[in-house]
Parts: sequence; C-alpha cells; structure tokens
Amino acid sequence: MGLPEIAKTTEDGFVDLTFRLIDLERRPDGSCVVSARGLHQRQPVAFAASLSPVWEPKPLVDANVTLYWGLVHLLRLGEEGDHFVRALDSVYGTRIKSSTMRQQALFTAVGLGTDPRKLEDEDVKLKLFFDLAGPQRYAEFYLNIKARDDVIEVLEKDDEYRRNLVLSLAAG
Repeated sequence: MGLPEIAKTTEDGFVDLTFRLIDLERRPDGSCVVSARGLHQRQPVAFAASLSPVWEPKPLVDANVTLYWGLVHLLRLGEEGDHFVRALDSVYGTRIKSSTMRQQALFTAVGLGTDPRKLEDEDVKLKLFFDLAGPQRYAEFYLNIKARDDVIEVLEKDDEYRRNLVLSLAAG
C-alpha cells in the first residue's frame, strides 16, 4: 500500500494532514512511540510521536466524559522530518523557511474521552498544546491515532496557530 498525499483542505479552509502509521512500539517503561509517513508533493515526509506512559484521568462529571492528561514528544525522523516541517510551512503558508526539524518538541496533551494508554485497541483523539515558550508562541492542534487502520492525523484547531506550530517544530 502506497503512502498518502498528506494535505487536504477542508470546506472551512483548515488544512488537515493524514499519514500512514508505519510503526508502533510499546516500550518497557509503558511509553508508546508511533511513526508516521506520507508524501507532500511526492516527497516523503515523516515524524514520530512519543506518548508518555502516565496519563492522569480527570472526569468531567457534568459532561459524562473523562479527559486524560499527559505529555507527547514529536520527534524528528531524519531528513523526512525536515521535509515534514517544510511541508507544514508550505501548506500553512507561514513562510518560516526552516530547513530542519528540531530533534524533539514537547507538548502537553489531553486525551479527549479516549485513554491514550489503549491506543493499540481503540482510536485515540488527542489535543496537543505547545505552551512552554510563553503566550507569544502558544499553539494547539489535534493528533488522532487510529492504530487499527494504520492512520495518524494532524488536524488544525484554528488557523491562528499555524505559525506557532511550525515554529514549535522548526530547529533554530
């Protein structure tokens, strides 16, 4: 099965990205690393996401749902990681012009009614927050992992976060 062209523009103008899940590794400490690959203008792009082993459940009684709070590192996968950052810069129109992806970027994450520790058995919907660099660099986006379908999605929360998302992943 071939790799998907990653970028799709929705009717509302958001740019959603779909990748093939190419590897899922459960580590001895309980963390899980998923690797994603796809194509942007026929060039391979890739990244990995390392989900922490600890997810703190916070029930929302009024909404009858539980949120799971933890951490996610997005990881560079060599040159294809650099292509991923350049592809984001291109499809988002941010003109950052970074040539490389940082080795890792740390995000606070919340599982939206799905427990990230169960990603092998159920679809996991995460909202990621980049807030370590202060309010001027704040960004949010969704990371959906559908392991049974070999799919990883990066979905926009709001187009105002495009620039900061690219900056959070770009080296230098």
